[in-house]
Amino acid sequence: MTAPTSPPQEIELKLLFSAPDRPGLDRHPALCDGLVSGVVHHHLLTTYYDTPALALYEKGLSLRVRQSGGAYTQTLKSDAAGGGLAASRDEWAWPVRTNRPDTTLLAKTPAAVFGPALAEKLMPVLVSDIRRSVHLVAYGGAVIEAAIDEGAVRAGGGEEPVRELELELKEGPVLQVYCLALRLLADLPLRIGVETKAGRGYRLLRGGLPEPVAEPVVLLAPETPTEDAFRMIVRSQLAVLIGNQPAAEAGQPDGIHDMRVAIRKLRTVLRLFTPRLAPPELERFEEALQRLGQVLGVARDWDVFCLQTLPAAFDPRELDECPQLVAAAEEKRAAAHEDLHAELSGPAPTMMALELMAWVEDTPFVPGSAADPDPLCAFVPKRLDRFARKVARRGRGVGHLDPKGLHTLRKALKRLRYSADYFTAFYPARHVKPYLKLGRGLQSALGEINDAAVAATLADSLALAHPNLASFCADIVQRSHKRRKKSLHDLPRLWKDFHKTDEFWR
Repeated sequence: MTAPTSPPQEIELKLLFSAPDRPGLDRHPALCDGLVSGVVHHHLLTTYYDTPALALYEKGLSLRVRQSGGAYTQTLKSDAAGGGLAASRDEWAWPVRTNRPDTTLLAKTPAAVFGPALAEKLMPVLVSDIRRSVHLVAYGGAVIEAAIDEGAVRAGGGEEPVRELELELKEGPVLQVYCLALRLLADLPLRIGVETKAGRGYRLLRGGLPEPVAEPVVLLAPETPTEDAFRMIVRSQLAVLIGNQPAAEAGQPDGIHDMRVAIRKLRTVLRLFTPRLAPPELERFEEALQRLGQVLGVARDWDVFCLQTLPAAFDPRELDECPQLVAAAEEKRAAAHEDLHAELSGPAPTMMALELMAWVEDTPFVPGSAADPDPLCAFVPKRLDRFARKVARRGRGVGHLDPKGLHTLRKALKRLRYSADYFTAFYPARHVKPYLKLGRGLQSALGEINDAAVAATLADSLALAHPNLASFCADIVQRSHKRRKKSLHDLPRLWKDFHKTDEFWR
């Protein structure tokens, strides 16, 4: 068996550019001044293989054979792992003689689970045709390969253009990948790309939109250094935030929702580790995340109103009899999506994500805090205690809280739950499960109260803009008040059960 010719892992950051920006990229000082060797040009014709049922894709694997000049290279890649914006993927590569994969080379890879029968089932499913210019750059003590790709991906009778810059770390700290990206972003309107060429091709093949990205599992141990835990959690949530951007830009409700949750969790983790973090940068990132979260929130509210509130308030026949109501709501939803698309396609989200990741990979901690002898298992209970005390204060007299007080309680509870979720493995399940179950029940009731209030507010705004829809909007408001009243009735009992339950980290 031929030994793999590449390291088992690659770390790369993908940035997208438009056709007019290509000359500026070629001439940029960050790519030209630090050249280790001359620019190398390739024509890469890559064929991806899978079974008719797309079994490799379903397992998170891609198998390709790339032709460059007269040589062929077979590569197997796994899904990105480890979090962060610079994807870290397992990769195995071998020289082969033809454009057909040699499945005997896969024996010691994840594709081995398919057995010898895989060879007979494989078929070409997509092709990428790319002209690549490679700059090997010395930057900030690291060596980074900057590959500028232009071409197209073809699959299922469709075609999608490719214009992307891949920054792949060859040696040195991953921090410099982000620093180089920020240097380029200062002069060029680049955007972070998350879809691989294989991912684009499979999307074309399946005739679908970009798929939402699930949150990666963060494996922490009690002895994990506190600073390492902070980096791991931020990386994971940034991966969710940026990974779901294509789905959100395409108007998919799940992508918008997942981006919004990732922002909430990023803001939570910044607060969780506040004692270790430098205040000026902390405040700057908090403001940037809050701003993006607000734009996402408006789009999400109208998604819920159109897809859940209206169908729940009226049966299909009633909605058919009043198409103006649906049309008015969908117009508001479309406007919110347009605002979100404009925000996501601008430079701010990319700049914020790259700056946050660079800060995290550098030294975001207060001088001297890294020398704190407390391990994670000692740091966490203190912070969870603080969050729990805040929840207890916010929940006093819960049955008499006004809407603002209930909203504040809901945010405090979410912050506690998001934080606690990362550390449940440190404690016995018999203590963790009751606490989380009751917390979810309380959070659900507070969520119902908030959703009902939002639905009523949006209905009122429609009635104001379209007086002829006032009676329909009044029905929505009335139903929302009933939802809110029911949840308010259950709230004192749910609060009492949660408040008297032992906190599992004590």
